Formats: sequence, C-alpha cells, structure tokens
Amino acid sequence: LRTSLFIIQTRTFLFVTMQHYTGLNLQNRSFKRRNLALTDFSGADIRGCDFSRAQLSGADFSNVRAGLSSRQKIVFGFIVTSVVLIVSDTISRLVFGTVGEPPLNLNTPHVLVLYVLLNLTAIAAAISAFFHSVRLGTVMLVLAGILSGAIVGFAAGYFYPILALHWLEVAHNQHIPSSLVPLSEALGFLKTHQTRVAGYGAIAGGALSILLSRFHERSTYKIVVSVASCIACYGATFLWGSIAGTYFSVTNFSYSAIFGLITLIFLGLTTLCFFRIGYELKNAIGTSFYKADLTHAKFKFADLRNTDFSKSIGYFPPNLK
Repeated sequence: LRTSLFIIQTRTFLFVTMQHYTGLNLQNRSFKRRNLALTDFSGADIRGCDFSRAQLSGADFSNVRAGLSSRQKIVFGFIVTSVVLIVSDTISRLVFGTVGEPPLNLNTPHVLVLYVLLNLTAIAAAISAFFHSVRLGTVMLVLAGILSGAIVGFAAGYFYPILALHWLEVAHNQHIPSSLVPLSEALGFLKTHQTRVAGYGAIAGGALSILLSRFHERSTYKIVVSVASCIACYGATFLWGSIAGTYFSVTNFSYSAIFGLITLIFLGLTTLCFFRIGYELKNAIGTSFYKADLTHAKFKFADLRNTDFSKSIGYFPPNLK
C-alpha cells in the first residue's frame, strides 16, 4: 500500500511539473518564481517573458525566440518620447533664460545652478557611457540620473507656476471665476517665491531620482537616464557655444577660442551620450532569466538576443544566432 501511494504521488508530481509549451506564443507572460523544472518550451515565442528566480532545471528552450516583444518596443518608444518632450522643454527654458546672464549674479541664482548642474550631469553621463560595463559606469549613471532629476525639478518649480497662471488668465480673459480664485492665488504665491519653489523642486526631483536608482539594473531606468542626461549634455554644449559666440562677436578672439574649445569638448561628450542611448535601446532586456535555476536547461538553436541571464545558476551561453 505504501509503495502504491509513493508511485501515485510521484506520478502526480511529474504531471504537475512536466508541462509543455511547445510552439506556443507566450509573449509578455510572467513565470516569475514558478517551478517549471523539465518543462518543454521548445519552439515557443517567449519574447517579453519574465522567468526571474524560476526553477527551470532540465527545461528545454530549444529553438525558442526570446527578446523584446512588440508591446515592450511600444512602451520603450513611449517612454523615450515622453522623456525627450519633458526634459527638452525644461532644459530649453532654463538655457534660453540664462543666455547672456552672468553666472555669479545673485539676482539670478538659477543661472549658477544651471551651469553647475548641466556641466556635472554632462560629465557624469559621459563617464557612464565610456565605462558602461564596469562599476564606475553604474555609479556615474545613477549620479547623472539624480542630477537630471534635480534639473527638471528646478525648472518645473521655476517656470511652470508662471506658465500655469498665465494660461489661467488667458483662458478666462483675465476674469477668473470665483471657483478658480484659490488656484489663482496659490499659483500667484508660487510665482512670487519662484526661486524658493525651484529649490524645493530640485530637491524633490533629486530625491525621486535617488528612490528610482534602486532599479538601476533595469533597461527602462538606463534608457530614461541616458536620454535625459544626453539632453542635459547638449544643453551644456549650447550654453558654452553661446558664450564663445558672444566673445567672438566682440572680437575677443582669445576667450572665444577658449570657450570654443570647451564647446567642442562638450559636443564630443554629447555624441558619446547619444551613442549610449543607441546602445541601451539595442541591448534592452526583453526576456529575463534573472537568478533563475537553469541547471541542465537546453538552449539549442535558441534566439537569445535581448535576454538577461545575470546571476542565473548553471547557464553556459551558447552561440547566439
């Protein structure tokens, strides 16, 4: 009787674990932390699937198609477009609002903040792009993300309350209805204390970026920070170029040459950051086997582009298609 029960239990166990997904379309499904030992995935489409921390010992992934799914590509495209629009708007307002302003003028503290933050972001982003495969690159990526968040927060606090108040007045022809008077007064208060509000915005943006840095290993984070810091780097290039042009216009060729050289250096940094965006998009993770147990798993003739095997157990990379 005990032997019979043991055989029944063993057969039940094998029935549960030895599932078959042969040739199926499994795009964007999550198998996170699941026990899928000995499962047959051969010929399946596993683009966008999450196998992180799953038990996959002995599983068959022969001829599978891994990588980015169409939905993931759309999401990445939306994220890049959103970041470009938001960061470009904030930084362009700061840059065009500071052209011709001396950086050490106490009446325009945002000018000095912009010079410092833009240049530090550009340098951090360039170092991150150059050393992207080592620890230093990761640290600089996180730093560039924090600085970019501070820039966006500063610009949002400095300019957006004024824009919102102006839109409110224009929309109602200067006659704001009583229901919107509290909003108008709040925006007027923010406008009056715009420098202080901008400082709080910079702190909030930097703090939010610090919280998000815990996801620094994810493709989404890398892409967002790469795009934002590249725009910041271009803003710094434009700022130095405007200074060089100003000195050139007054025939001060010595200073024009110095600042022109700095402009070329930052242009090179911007180019490096631009290539980093292409690298991150090309290598964005679609299918994840993060910390999965892949002991004796088979990947014969599998298409494993854009696949994450970091910290997986028992995996030896086959030749990619």
